[in-house]
Amino acid sequence: MFYEDKMNNMRPETMGAEPIENAVLAMAYVPMQKFGALYNNEDALCAGTLFADLDKPFCGKGVK
Repeated sequence: MFYEDKMNNMRPETMGAEPIENAVLAMAYVPMQKFGALYNNEDALCAGTLFADLDKPFCGKGVK
């Protein structure tokens, strides 16, 4: 019973939300990239990108 009540409260018509068909799901902003420094072939293979400006460290956590 509790689960059914919870599910009924999550329905769009009970929350006052628009149906998903009318919703804007996402909007992206992608700034123009400037052509910058390039790696040589060997460094590019190691880094996984030819573009040095795109070689960012992965720390495995959120940005601080």
